[in-house]
Amino acid sequence: MLWFWLALATAFFQASEAALLKKHFGDLPPFAMSAVMLLFAAPFFLLALPFVWQVPADGFWPLMALLLPLNILAYFLNMIAINVAPLSLTMPYLSFTPVFAALAAWPLLGERIDPLGWAGIGITVAGSWVLNLGGNGRRQSVAERLLAPFSALVTERGTRCMLGTALLFGLTSVLGKQLLRYASPAFAGVAFFLCLSLLALGGLALARRLDRVLLRALAARPLWGGALGLMALLHNLAHMAAVARAPVAYMISVKRLSGVFGVLYGGLLFDEKNVSLRLMGAVLMCLGAVAVTLAG
Repeated sequence: MLWFWLALATAFFQASEAALLKKHFGDLPPFAMSAVMLLFAAPFFLLALPFVWQVPADGFWPLMALLLPLNILAYFLNMIAINVAPLSLTMPYLSFTPVFAALAAWPLLGERIDPLGWAGIGITVAGSWVLNLGGNGRRQSVAERLLAPFSALVTERGTRCMLGTALLFGLTSVLGKQLLRYASPAFAGVAFFLCLSLLALGGLALARRLDRVLLRALAARPLWGGALGLMALLHNLAHMAAVARAPVAYMISVKRLSGVFGVLYGGLLFDEKNVSLRLMGAVLMCLGAVAVTLAG
C-alpha cells in the first residue's frame, strides 16, 4: 500500500505545482511559464543532489540520453496542442497515458496487468476524460461534450498532438522506471530533472524565449517561485519512489488523481464552473483508483 500513498502524494504535488504556476505566473506566455518552473526548481534539485549522489551502473546514461529527447518532444507536442486547439478537445487525451504505459510495460518491463487492474485503468481513463471536458462557448449536452474530442481527431491538429503526447508520456514513464535498474529512485529523479532542465532552458535561450519579462517576473515573486520549486522537487521524488514499488500503469493511474485535486484548486482559487460534470469524473477516477489499488 505504500506505493499508493506515494502515488497519491505525487498527484497532490503535481496539482499544487500547476495551481501555483497558474495563480502566480499565469500572466506570462506558455514558454515563459515553463521556464519559471524549471528556473525556480533547479536550485532545489541542486541542493538535493549531494544527499542522493551515487555513481550509477553502466547503462544509466545511455538510457537517459534516449529518455531526455522523448520527454522534450512530448513537452513541445503538449505546447502545440494547447496553443492551437481548445483545451476541452485536447486535455481528455492525456487520460490515455496509463493505457499506453500498460502496453509498453509488458514487453519492456515484463509487467502484466490482471483483469481487475485493466478495469481500474479503464474507469480511471473514463473519469479523467469526463473530468477534463469543458464548454466551448455554447450550450452542449453531456453526450455532445463526451463525443466532441473524438470528432476533433479528424479536424484538430492539436488533438492529434495531445494523443501523441499521451503516447510519449506512457513510453517515457516506463523508460523512467528502467533507470531504477541502474540507480536509486532519488538519484535517478534528481539527475533526470537537472539534465532535462539544462536541455530545455538551453533550447529556450537559443530560441530567445528567456526575455526581460520573464526575468522581472522571477525577481518580483521569489516566495511563490520558491514554493513552486519545492512542489516540483517533492513531485519528482514521490513519483520515482512510487513507480519503484508498483507496476507503472497502476502508479500512473493513481497519479492521474491530480485532476481531482485540480478540480478542488479550480473551485477554491479560480472560481471555475462545470462543477457537476467534473464531480462525476472525479468520482469515477476515485473508483478506478480503488480498483487499481486492490489489483496492485
